[in-house]
Amino acid sequence: MRWADNRLLRRMIRDSWHRNLQPEQTLTHWHYVRRSELRNIIPFIGSVDYLVNSAMPFELPILKARLFKFFPPAMEKFKNDAKRQDAYVRANYWHKDETTTRGFNRQGGDIDVPSQNVISASTGIFVNDWQIKLYLNNVTNSRPLLQIFPNSVDQTLPSIASSVRPRTLGLELSYLFGN
Repeated sequence: MRWADNRLLRRMIRDSWHRNLQPEQTLTHWHYVRRSELRNIIPFIGSVDYLVNSAMPFELPILKARLFKFFPPAMEKFKNDAKRQDAYVRANYWHKDETTTRGFNRQGGDIDVPSQNVISASTGIFVNDWQIKLYLNNVTNSRPLLQIFPNSVDQTLPSIASSVRPRTLGLELSYLFGN
């Protein structure tokens, strides 16, 4: 589940309790919230001192029980409204600091493992029950080591090293069944 979807569900509850709005009214206003969020919050997330995620796994069954009945009529009502389609751009970055095999090797000869970075990106759009996504995984085509162990014969050489898949460009089309 996307974090924005969870925020929408929470906002629907909050608006019904504190603003006397029906969940459908929150849905009709949500594109303004997302537009402001994408312009004024998301670009600055990397520069904050602390980021608090207050979402809890047990929320979903509670939110579903309270809100699920509102979605089928809303989906039918808004299915051809361009302002209600959710486009997205996502990036994924992971970093691992340099390390060694110290502790795995009983006879010395530790192996240095360099720091590693992998970047992936995707963009797409949800339209009705369809999603189309263009993705590029491992943008820089780096070959980071995921695991490295000392060789049992020559302790100074790595025995097993594995890497992520090479740069991959793809187009994904998917359909959400069951609505």
